[in-house]
Amino acid sequence: MSAIHETDHRLLGDGSSAADARKCVIIDSNDEIDRMRYRCPAGHTRWSPTNNHVYCQSCADAAQHDDSITPEYWELHDAKTGETIPWSRIDFR
Repeated sequence: MSAIHETDHRLLGDGSSAADARKCVIIDSNDEIDRMRYRCPAGHTRWSPTNNHVYCQSCADAAQHDDSITPEYWELHDAKTGETIPWSRIDFR
């Protein structure tokens, strides 16, 4: 089951309050359909969570032929909502 996504986030205070924090996005790592919804910034679905970032195998394959490509990212793209989700808001289950 996917997490609640906020597309219209209004601050309740000055932005420093816990009430102003954006909700975490829960990604079920065992649900292939849920995983396919989220993409690396290059648009690939062959990513894996690591200790502190996302590693994209497709980007790693491409990086073997192009030094400008990196397989490590600190955000994912939600193909359904168009939102870019930073690592700090992702919760893998």
